[in-house]
Amino acid sequence: MRVCSFVGLALLASGSLLASPVAIGDLSLQYNAGYQEVTFTNLTGDTEGCGVWGSDYSVCSEVDITSWQLVVTFAAQGGYSDATPASPWTLNGTDTIGPYDGSNPYVGGVSTPDWLIPLSGVGVGEPACPPCDFQISQVVFSGTISPASLPFRLGDSSTYVGTDPSTYTPFNAQSTFSATWLVSPDIYSLSSGLEFGLPGWFPNDSGIEVTVGEQQAPPPSGVPEPGSLLLMAAGLAAAGFLKRRSSRSAT
Repeated sequence: MRVCSFVGLALLASGSLLASPVAIGDLSLQYNAGYQEVTFTNLTGDTEGCGVWGSDYSVCSEVDITSWQLVVTFAAQGGYSDATPASPWTLNGTDTIGPYDGSNPYVGGVSTPDWLIPLSGVGVGEPACPPCDFQISQVVFSGTISPASLPFRLGDSSTYVGTDPSTYTPFNAQSTFSATWLVSPDIYSLSSGLEFGLPGWFPNDSGIEVTVGEQQAPPPSGVPEPGSLLLMAAGLAAAGFLKRRSSRSAT
């Protein structure tokens, strides 16, 4: 039992001691004029961020994404075989994606094409959906955050005042992020309501939050990291226990 405890302590020591990642927005999927459209909503800032969504999106300072990559994996359905573009579809953009403007999420279309994949059931002359032309199975969104947006300011109270440090906590976010969304096939089921062909969000699909982790500050020169100290302590404790057990066996 004690050996297992030492192993558990060692595993704990090897884990991250960083703060939990914070959400800066979400990926989602909507259908629009015969297409599936991937969207990203940047929910930061004191208007559409912490001022509206509370604890779910606590970044009160505005965060700009200065470059990004979107990779969409999808497959043909219902007898369709041709897709433009082909799967997986990779887009690299240099647009600055700023905070949500209150009406339109980001959907590409400035430095790259719109984030659109064909979809049956919406638009003139389209057959019923499902079956849809193509079903998305995975979306990967990654990017780089503007240095001017770092560190983040996380709201501590219901009122954020940028000039008052008592109303926020600095969060030393990493400058890059990556989010992988495994899209549920349930959104393409007959019960999802897509056969009505009305523009809007996919039913039964909540998307995923895009989060950013905290930077890990290097330890002072010559000082072991906390995880290393715990590993050393666990190793010494395990060695002492095994030595005592060996001594008892010998007697």
